[in-house]
Order: sequence, then structure tokens, then C-alpha cells
Amino acid sequence: MMRFRDLKDYLFKLNNLFHVLVAIPLLGFVYLYLESQVGRMQPLIKDPDTVLILHYILPFLIMVESGIAFVITKKSLSVFPNDDKLMVKLSIYFRISLIKYAILEGATIVSVIGYYLTLSKVYVVFYVVLLMIFSLNRPTVYRISRDLKLEGEEKDTVIHKREIS
Repeated sequence: MMRFRDLKDYLFKLNNLFHVLVAIPLLGFVYLYLESQVGRMQPLIKDPDTVLILHYILPFLIMVESGIAFVITKKSLSVFPNDDKLMVKLSIYFRISLIKYAILEGATIVSVIGYYLTLSKVYVVFYVVLLMIFSLNRPTVYRISRDLKLEGEEKDTVIHKREIS
């Protein structure tokens, strides 16, 4: 079980995890994009048939990975133990979030690889859409409270970032 001093520490660790998983592929993508824009980079795969195959396989893989992230999250949250203490719930939620963000990061890495191989703007669009999905799933006290279906004192503790008893 993950240990947290208090709710602020929990949110700090969860947000750091989120931002690191967003930043890793972002750095690679920005570098590749800027290099291609100034003409210092050419596509690695130039064969039109291979590019066409990649245009079917990689977007499919990106969409499947993204879907898997949300299916796993929804399934994990649906069997969530509601009778545990708040600290236990938050620890489990941290692991569920880690899995979701890691799978979404995998999808962003696939889009970066697709862009690296083909320099196709299709992968730029996929990457931007994935960044929007990431931003819509950023961990907040309201998202945590809603996902965990917290009520009463537990909900109040999370939303107002109070000490966890």
C-alpha cells in the first residue's frame, strides 16, 4: 500500500506521476516536430505501401490502447471496495491511475513513433487528441471524489484537502 503523509502529499505524488507521464513523450514529440519543420529530418519510411499499412496499424493501435486504458479504469473502479478506509481507497486509486496514465502514455509513444517513421501529420493530430484526453483526465480532488464515489466526510476531506484520519 502506498503511504502518504496527508492529502496534499497524495495529490502532489499523483500530479507528479501524471505530469512525468505526459512530459516524457512530449519532449520527444516536440524535438521531432521542430526538427522536421526546419527540414533537418526526413521520414525513415518512404515506401508509400509501407506508409499506408502504418496508417492503418498505428492509429488502430493508438485507439485500442486508449480504449483499454478507460475500460481497465472503469472495471477497476466498478469493483472498488467502498468499505475501506480513505487511505486504502486512495492507495488503490493511485495504482489504478498509474495504470491508466501508463497505457495512455503508450498510445502517445505510438503516435510519436508513427510521426518519427513517416512525418505524417496524421500522427500530430493523434498526439494532440491524446494530449487533450490526458488533460481531461488530469487528477483533481473532484475527479478523485467522483471516481471513488465518496460521500459525506470522506468527500469533504478530499475536496478540502484535509488531514486523512
